[in-house]
Amino acid sequence: MKVLSFSEIGKRPAQQDFIVIDETAGLYIVCDGVGGRYGGSYASKFVANGIKDHFNSFPEANKETLAQAMEITHKAFCESLNQNPELHGMATTCAMMLIRGDQMWSAHAGDSKVLLKFKDQNTFFETKDHSLVQEMVDSGLITEAQRATHPMRNRITKAFTAELPVQAVEPTIDFFDRSEFSFICILSDGILETYSTQEIVDHFTRYGSDAERWEEFKANCMEQSRDNMSLIYIEF
Repeated sequence: MKVLSFSEIGKRPAQQDFIVIDETAGLYIVCDGVGGRYGGSYASKFVANGIKDHFNSFPEANKETLAQAMEITHKAFCESLNQNPELHGMATTCAMMLIRGDQMWSAHAGDSKVLLKFKDQNTFFETKDHSLVQEMVDSGLITEAQRATHPMRNRITKAFTAELPVQAVEPTIDFFDRSEFSFICILSDGILETYSTQEIVDHFTRYGSDAERWEEFKANCMEQSRDNMSLIYIEF
């Protein structure tokens, strides 16, 4: 298995994305913070590191312990308002993969994504955003093509949000058999300002982890994306 990653500030004044790669635990996390310069950065780092630390404290690795780690982290995140009340409302999206042997779980809240390319097919699995435009697409109010330029495209409907009393996040968790897939991409939405999900899958299907093409992909994102951008690429 080969893992590549980058996390860049883009053209924003502050970096609010944060990634965690823990190959020993099989845990790969991308968080995209919301809530001003400090609030968004604090949120993404707190949640990503919290999930890793709490998950690693459990004796077993499965869907239940992953969900527990996320729940405990969110509670601690909200309770941090007792020391920092000015950060009320700060939030972060989260997308992650847990890989243990041939068993894999994705978990996400918000509009950060996980893409899994099927090994023997020209198709891929894509997590469904928790966002207003996704709800509009699902209800037929707008088309898939219109979502990329819709004025409400950044409005998320689910995230790790600092508020008291604590409100449950309820992330979406999916199970996969690793043997069915050739690679995984975990990304924040800044990447999608340069590439569509289909273009991302096409790129890595053709070039894989080729060093020159990886740098080319990253350079294109840095040139064209205004937002913070983060990507973890996992190749089997």
